[in-house]
Amino acid sequence: MKYWQMDKEQLLSAYSTPDGGLAKAEAAFRLGKNGPNQIEAREKKTPLGIFISQFQNPLIYVLLAATAIAFALGEQTEALIILAIMLVNAVLGFVQEYRSEKALEELRRYVSMTARVLRGKELLEIPVAEVVAGDLIHVAIGDLVPADARLVEANELEVNESILTGESNAVSKDASVIREDEVPAHELRNSLFMGSTVTAGHGIAIVIATGKDTYFGKSAKAILSSDQPTDFEKSIKSFGEMLVRVILVMVVFVFLANTFLGHGLLESFLFALAIAVGITPELLPVVITIGLSQGAMNLVRKNVAVKRLQAIEDLGNVDVLCADKTGTLTENKVELIRYLSVEGKDDEGILEYSLLCNTAIVHRGRVKG
Repeated sequence: MKYWQMDKEQLLSAYSTPDGGLAKAEAAFRLGKNGPNQIEAREKKTPLGIFISQFQNPLIYVLLAATAIAFALGEQTEALIILAIMLVNAVLGFVQEYRSEKALEELRRYVSMTARVLRGKELLEIPVAEVVAGDLIHVAIGDLVPADARLVEANELEVNESILTGESNAVSKDASVIREDEVPAHELRNSLFMGSTVTAGHGIAIVIATGKDTYFGKSAKAILSSDQPTDFEKSIKSFGEMLVRVILVMVVFVFLANTFLGHGLLESFLFALAIAVGITPELLPVVITIGLSQGAMNLVRKNVAVKRLQAIEDLGNVDVLCADKTGTLTENKVELIRYLSVEGKDDEGILEYSLLCNTAIVHRGRVKG
């Protein structure tokens, strides 16, 4: 029998939970056995790791090769200049990403959530991480649901599940039994899910899953794969590979040409290497980093933390963002700014035809769907 098909007595029996809630010792045992009620997170970046990641760029590899060649040719000054440019580029990128990591860390400190749990007939407020399966949790308006749970009591309870479904409209919940064997999660009106928010009423529920076993935890695990390269990073990589090929072709061509013209092998080889250093764009990585950092700082002024500088380019390439008004990525409201004809001119007729072909209603100069 599925948990949504059980009544209160069956649920308490299935999870070995007394009417007064789990005993503290039993809760501690379950916590030790199943682990904390936490979502698996990516490994935290260390300052050294952030700094090293600044050198993971095909252009930097080209510059490193150019530095080595310059040293080999006795051009210490040029080699040191190239090296200094790489360090400046790395420091700029490091400072921006390190600041973002620190800002996110501070946000996590402020968001230390707790849950109200019945333990040994006593209602306690405990850290969310200490909630275990079988706990009886109390939720009320404004609460964040700490784990997946099955309602045993509910009074005019409404929950916002947009974090899971993308739909910002509140969902009514009750403790009634659902008889069907297979029911989609978003249709389980007698269940609460981790991460959703109580918008009205109050209720009591028994925890059925915690941490990575919750619907939210499974969704988080699916997106915790390693960061995928952005289109900008792919373009830079392609450019770096193309640059390497051009340099290699030029070096070989110059070497063979000089050898054919009667110059010595060593002289021809050194001249070819000098050409390779000369056509390497030393300042390009710095120019890219400075440009991206400027975009990141503009976003910071608008209270947006940027974790990866390379994401700035992808964001800048967005011309049109298509999204429904769920309130997750948007403010959950639609506002008409201008209405233009195909000639790009303001046209009242466009607005009239638009209103006639849908159910929108104009209220005091604003259009509502």
